[in-house]
Parts: sequence; C-alpha cells; structure tokens
Amino acid sequence: MAIKSAIQTETSVETITVADLLSDLDIPDEIGAAPYTGSQQQLVSITRWLAMQHGKDTLCSLKQPTPSALVKECKRMSGVWWSYLTDHLGVADDLKKVIFHNFRNAFEHTTHKMLTGHDLPKAKDGFQHNALRGLRQATGHGDAALLLYRIRYWWSKASVIQDGKKWIAKTHKQWADELGISPRTYRTAQDRLLERGLIETITAEFNGHSMLHLRPTPEAVALFQYKDAGEA
Repeated sequence: MAIKSAIQTETSVETITVADLLSDLDIPDEIGAAPYTGSQQQLVSITRWLAMQHGKDTLCSLKQPTPSALVKECKRMSGVWWSYLTDHLGVADDLKKVIFHNFRNAFEHTTHKMLTGHDLPKAKDGFQHNALRGLRQATGHGDAALLLYRIRYWWSKASVIQDGKKWIAKTHKQWADELGISPRTYRTAQDRLLERGLIETITAEFNGHSMLHLRPTPEAVALFQYKDAGEA
C-alpha cells in the first residue's frame, strides 16, 4: 500500500484586486477589494467613481465654476483617465466611447448636484443635452448662463407679485453668494442678460426693504423649453 505524504503542497494563485492594480488611486473598498476582471461593467464603475471625485475637486478648486470651465476640465480629465487606463491596464480601444460617456455623465451629475442642490434629471428636462451648456450657448457668457440657470430653478417657485407680474426677489449679494461669485461679477452677468433681453428687473419693496426683483423674459422662458402655467 502506498503511503501518502503527511505534507501536501498546495499551489495557490494570488488574486489581483482592483486596488492592487490601481494602488495610486484612493479607491473605496467596495470597488477596490474586488478581483480585477477587466470587464466593461467593472471599468465603468471605476470610471464613474473617479469622475465623481474629480467633479467635487474641480468645483472646490475653481473660483468661478462657469459652464465652459467645467466642460473644459471634464474633457481634459477624461482624456487623462483614458491614457491612464490604456497605459496601466491595456484597455481595448473599442471601450473608449463607453469610458468617455460614463466619465462625462458622472462628472456632470456631480457638479450639477453641488451647484444646484438637486439631482440632474434623468430626462433632458427641456434642454438640449446639458442645461448649463445650452444656456452658455444662448448667453455667450459663463456667469450669465449660471445666473440664468438659477433663475430657471427659482422661477417655478416665485410667488412675489408686483404690477400684476410674478418676480424673484433677491438682493445682489444673495445672488452672488448663491452663485459663488463676487457682487461685481454678478452685476456683469446680470447686465449681460439684460443686454440680451433675457431678463427684466425692477427695484421694489419686499419685507419692508427696497430690493432687486427680476424675472425671465418670454425669450428666456423659451430657452427653458417649458410653459409655466402660473406665469403672469
């Protein structure tokens, strides 16, 4: 009878995780601890996480987060990320479109949430593609586009009535603080919208104080691409 050795040698194959391969990135455990498979789903998950982090960092670093600056940074970083993937992981070229799309999508959702406090709608929400991008084209000015974007948000909630019309009542400083810009920059943005005929303004009494009131013109509401049933 053959006697089996009491010591048996076992061959084990070490599992390579996402964190092992991408050790220079601070990837969270729920992504980094998984075995690296190179699947499209896994690469998309990593890409979306990175894009969200970069979106947050970008808004914190930019003094004036204009739409054009955000679009430019998103394009730059998505290109850097693609080069990283091809250099480190040898990702195939046929995934480039998927990676770029998911990076941009996650970046835009994150920056939209931080700028407005609301999730980017799943639908186009009345705009052609990205809302800020569409308003940037209409105004030709980054800060004016951002102001009009916020006017669009507040317009559906406005309840102040002056001269039989609905208005948004906020001080110059309140608008500037909301947009994260200086009062002087805010006035430049407001003047741009006035010049383009996209808003009208008055100074009127509100809560016992003289305050700026503004409202989008029909041309601006047309850019929003929805009809506010309560518009006066």
